[in-house]
Amino acid sequence: MQKTKLVEVIQGLNDKEIKRFEDYVNSPFFNKNDKVMDLLKYLRKYHPSFDNSRFTKENTYKAVFGSKQKFNLQKLRNVMSQLFKLLDAYLVQLEFDADKDFHAISLLAALDKRYMDKRFTQKYQEFKKQKLSPIERTTKYYYTKYRIEDIAFDHSIKRNNRLIDTSMEEADVNLDYYFLTLKLRYYCVMLNSRNVITVQPNMEFANQILDYLESSSLLDESFFEQIPSIHFYYRLLLLLKEEEDSYYIDLKELLASHRDALPVKEIRQIYTAVFNYLNKKLKGGEGRYIRDIYELYKIMFEQDILIENGFINNHLNFRNALIAGLRLGELDWAEMFIEKYSPLLIPLNRENWVNYSLAELNFHKKHYKETLKYLLGFEFKDAFNYSDHKTLLAKTYYELEEDEALFALTHAFRIYLHRDNNIAEH
Repeated sequence: MQKTKLVEVIQGLNDKEIKRFEDYVNSPFFNKNDKVMDLLKYLRKYHPSFDNSRFTKENTYKAVFGSKQKFNLQKLRNVMSQLFKLLDAYLVQLEFDADKDFHAISLLAALDKRYMDKRFTQKYQEFKKQKLSPIERTTKYYYTKYRIEDIAFDHSIKRNNRLIDTSMEEADVNLDYYFLTLKLRYYCVMLNSRNVITVQPNMEFANQILDYLESSSLLDESFFEQIPSIHFYYRLLLLLKEEEDSYYIDLKELLASHRDALPVKEIRQIYTAVFNYLNKKLKGGEGRYIRDIYELYKIMFEQDILIENGFINNHLNFRNALIAGLRLGELDWAEMFIEKYSPLLIPLNRENWVNYSLAELNFHKKHYKETLKYLLGFEFKDAFNYSDHKTLLAKTYYELEEDEALFALTHAFRIYLHRDNNIAEH
């Protein structure tokens, strides 16, 4: 029962979400099947781990249909299927609730469709008066502005509603902003992925967009507050396309002076692309860039740019920041960093990452017995982190002159490398 798709998805709900899901399922507007309600009530008892020997299909069936009925797997599957459909709809509802832009578009479309003209005019004027700060203007913001103006213009034509002060020009301008920002961002993503995906992106249209921007007024400072995303992605695209330091310095200065001009999610994506550029420089032998990586990571952690839903968005950001600090000999900072930010790692494997980080810190401090203590307390299961763990362990044995342990480890590790096809070639 633990391995069913339904259980796997329900495990992804936090306590608040599963409580709201129960309210959702118990609402007659969405569900009228008591058996579905009973099933969810039973599943909640074992959420989130579902790691209990009593949690079986047979016991689940009894909780839903009663102990007197003979076990019928198909009947249970039918109820599970209904609950799964409700769960899918509930997840859509959560996303809809969080998407205020889509609310506005959907409401205006619904009012127009039902000839609720007075309410339409009132809501349209409310949406028009809303003033968002630049940091709230995601790429989707310009699409929302375009759709609202498009719906309003269509409404005014159909109803001859002169109370609606709209024009196709505003819809057209916001559509241009949305298109340009999105295309620039997509080209940045494609260029940033060149080291992973062997296919080179076709840059013909990207070059035309760059030519258009450079000949227009959109890159003027007077337009920055109105549409900062174009300025950021334009500079990032130049950096990724040309890979020249002058573009890196230009973008770094823009990030330093106007970091708050974009939503955190988009700033995070831009920094990620910058890190890839700097890492490429490092691999090319230009070691001076490790200081830039260290300083940029410090900014990102201090500004909570890498924190998403209360956790560090990717454990590799924690690892890379720590490695940069250790390579520069910033040991006091590294110790503070581990203490302050390791609780923000996602719970899965958090303890392992803390032990490994403390092992690395103590190795750089030349406290090799302490290093060994941390390393022997855990093992990674995935191949690449397992390899890093064993490499640091081997280096520690070498420093401690533990020859027998070192030979045994290298022999076992050699066998492991030959056995694992995923990393043998590396």
